[in-house]
Amino acid sequence: MRIEVILNDAKSGVELLFSKELPIALSNRLKEYGFKPVNGQPLKRYAPQHPAFINYAKALQEALLKGKDLLSVHIQPSFEPSRENIDNTKFSYVMISFSKDGAIKQESYVVFDPYKKVAAAIATRFGQYKYKEAFKGVAVYPRNYKANARTLLKEGKVITGAPREAQPEAENAASGVKQHETASDKEADTTPGGPSKKSEGEQLTDLGFKNLFTAEEAFSKPFTVMELQSRWYDA
Repeated sequence: MRIEVILNDAKSGVELLFSKELPIALSNRLKEYGFKPVNGQPLKRYAPQHPAFINYAKALQEALLKGKDLLSVHIQPSFEPSRENIDNTKFSYVMISFSKDGAIKQESYVVFDPYKKVAAAIATRFGQYKYKEAFKGVAVYPRNYKANARTLLKEGKVITGAPREAQPEAENAASGVKQHETASDKEADTTPGGPSKKSEGEQLTDLGFKNLFTAEEAFSKPFTVMELQSRWYDA
């Protein structure tokens, strides 16, 4: 299969042109993320010319060239976490629902992308990993609740996505499948001194979820892209 990425400036869109029929799983993934079929052109998918869509399209193309599983590529937020991007409505306020002690509870986060499908996909994957079988769903409010979003930013409750390349264990976790032990886990079990399992924070780091930053950090200095990429949030 080949993938051609076309930036259609006339229609302000990004197009994906595939050389052969798409696997059902990939077709469903594209639909989930916001890429629509083009009438009369079954090998083409279209989305608005939005940073998250453009970056995802290029990441797909790159993964294919490297012979990697296209389903290991995940969409990323378009913008960096910052108060300025909240002021400019480049964010979505999201609520993740999960069950605990026989009741449905909710946890709020901010995703720095104003497109509902993009924010929903990112929040859903995070929720499925973090809450596992207890995960119930997400509600997304693009460009709304600025005051709440600023508070979440100060608290570090920002979902910044995951790496383009996820391990099979990450895929299982994201789809609700129980995660199996990795080779490194098994080796840790046999080392002197007893088992040494990875903490939830370490597992989140492995998946690419970023570290929180404090309120003082958030407002005392600007972050570079590389600094932001090294951080994860663990509630």
